[in-house]
Amino acid sequence: MLAAVSLGAQGLGWVRMRRRIAFINDQPDRYLRRETIGREGDVREIEAHLGTPGDDGRARIVVIAGGPGAGKTTLARYFLHRKQDTYAHTLHLRSETPERLEADLADFALRNHGAAASKELSVRAETGLAIIAEGAAEARWLVVLDNAPDQATVSRYMPQGRHLDIVVTSRNPDWRGPGLVVMRPSRLTTEDAVALLRAEAGRDSAQFDELAHALDHLPLALVQAGLWVRAHPGARVGDYLSALDRHLDARDMTEAEEVGYPHAAGGAIRLTCKDMSRDARLLAQVLAGFEPDAIDDTAFRRLEEARPWHVGLAWLVGLVPFRLWRICRSPKRRMAAFRELELKSLLEPGEREGTMRMHRVTGMILRRIAGPRRVEKRMTGLLALTFPRNTFASAAWSDCARLMPHVQRLLEQEDLGMTSYASTIAQSSYLEAVGDYLSRTGDHALTRTGDHLNAARIFAHMLDMIRASPFGKGTALALAEFRYARSLVWTGDYARAEGLLRQAIDRVEAASPGDRSLGAIYTVLSEATRLSDPGEATQKRALKLAQKALALRLKSCGRVSPEVGESLNNLGHARVLLGQVGAGIRLLEKSRRVFEASLSDPDDYRLAYAPGEIGRVLLEYGYAHEALPNLWEALELRRTAYAGTPDHEEVKVAATNLASALLVAGAFAPDRLRYQLELLMLAGEFDPLEVWSDDRIDAAKEACWLRLTGGYNRFALDPAYPRAVIPFGLLPPERGDFTALPFPGVSA
Repeated sequence: MLAAVSLGAQGLGWVRMRRRIAFINDQPDRYLRRETIGREGDVREIEAHLGTPGDDGRARIVVIAGGPGAGKTTLARYFLHRKQDTYAHTLHLRSETPERLEADLADFALRNHGAAASKELSVRAETGLAIIAEGAAEARWLVVLDNAPDQATVSRYMPQGRHLDIVVTSRNPDWRGPGLVVMRPSRLTTEDAVALLRAEAGRDSAQFDELAHALDHLPLALVQAGLWVRAHPGARVGDYLSALDRHLDARDMTEAEEVGYPHAAGGAIRLTCKDMSRDARLLAQVLAGFEPDAIDDTAFRRLEEARPWHVGLAWLVGLVPFRLWRICRSPKRRMAAFRELELKSLLEPGEREGTMRMHRVTGMILRRIAGPRRVEKRMTGLLALTFPRNTFASAAWSDCARLMPHVQRLLEQEDLGMTSYASTIAQSSYLEAVGDYLSRTGDHALTRTGDHLNAARIFAHMLDMIRASPFGKGTALALAEFRYARSLVWTGDYARAEGLLRQAIDRVEAASPGDRSLGAIYTVLSEATRLSDPGEATQKRALKLAQKALALRLKSCGRVSPEVGESLNNLGHARVLLGQVGAGIRLLEKSRRVFEASLSDPDDYRLAYAPGEIGRVLLEYGYAHEALPNLWEALELRRTAYAGTPDHEEVKVAATNLASALLVAGAFAPDRLRYQLELLMLAGEFDPLEVWSDDRIDAAKEACWLRLTGGYNRFALDPAYPRAVIPFGLLPPERGDFTALPFPGVSA
């Protein structure tokens, strides 16, 4: 009997859910329709100011100024949507801070110029401004600068153009300048508010006037009230007013007024949350922990791919509700939950394609309704399950970029963003993902070292946590020591890293002899040993460790695997450092063949390992001309692998090696002009273009000269170059006239 009742309830719940999905999917344009109510007068006022440009050739600017919830962004977005066909191009730029405006302009330049865009963010932003000015010189352009705090914030990056129209939204009405007009969005009249309620409720009521006044004519609250009336056909409007009075919590009123919203917003959001489906309510509680202006469904889509036993573990320790995983397993069900939040104005379409935004007052109140600790806990669990583990894979970069702002917010909130009652296993999973990301993507921060230090701090915390846990034994503890030691290698603490790695090896061999992880530990140990001392004896020890790592990986991973390719690459590098150049290059060539055979993704970053290393070795040993094809190939492979992040550190390193080879080869070639032109083209793409240090360039030139002349005539070195960075269009000074000298083996 109980089983039958349970199955019947589940079946009835499934029917209700399908009806809800059908209802939501049948109203895709409702959000756009609600924007039109009460906006036509404002649109006409904006149009009146954005007329034909004057003789001064300046852009026409309309500043929409008003407090939070006044509808500034909604009006700007609606105007852009209404008038996009009358403009040759429209562009939306976030302007909360100079850094965000600069980043959006840089992204715009990258979308237009692709790989040819500069890698320097500020230079790329200036390029974006130049593209706007050039386009607006001939055709009408519309640019929206959203949420600008004041005029000084956007002054540096204010677009210009003769046929350019600019719409700025700001809370600050103090704007001055030629061609600039400040307007306030009109407050919804009672007639407009009633019309909005009528449209959302699907019926009329004599009490809509009273309801509009109680909600202070705020569109956010009016939409939610109208939908409540629609969802309760047997209820009266007075019932909503009574419920609103009961739910006007004093804390809601305080929080709403803190961010500038009428106090009625708090009660309306609480009522809406209470009336939502379980799916949408759960989703809203998680979204309350996200950055309000950078929400997308990346993590939720990735949760669909999570392994069931990982999800089960997270559910058992209270991190991720199992229901959330089930929602994400069904794309229709997940999208229905998102659309329900959008339908009820808890989410709005974001300024970027595929993103959403949440009013700050909505996030504050939802966070308090669910409980801040619970929101943080669920957010932590979600990111622990969905954060891309292989952060070097090209396919994971876009997801990393979208998820990282939320990770950073958790890191800033509390002790590494972790909840005190989360389990050791779930915490370590999260910390491993974040630490790996920070350690491998430091080039995206202001300073690479700073991110490496943060990664070391995270891995140290993770090791302490596992040591204190009753589960912290054997292989689990050894892997934690390995990760911390690897981060110490990146920060330069080689002695401590060696000690931890040898300790980890002893633990693994005692608990699980021949474990697959031993190959990785020996690989990092050989790297730490090699870097700790340049002496020959130390390099020989590093070579033996690299051989041990290769043997372990051949046994555990097979002869044709990416792990074996990596070990062959490391072993070849160790051979080269000991002067065994021929043997080292043969190992690197074998590494290239193994990677090509074992990697299914043609854009994998590891394909560039061998050609880049071979080219660098050939250049250092005097074979500059033979190095160039390998270095060109390495640069192209890096560009392809990191197409989404063209300023990635690995791309810069490949360009540095290639530029250095062009400098050396050009000094010993009769057709030196060709090399200079290639170097100029490279400098135009990478501005500024870095090259090797003066000592390395001198050594490579001397090696090349000795090889070409048989070692009898030493190249007389000129004074060192005054700089190791080449600004665009400027080459280093010439180091002598080499065209009159014989160059054995070098063709013209």
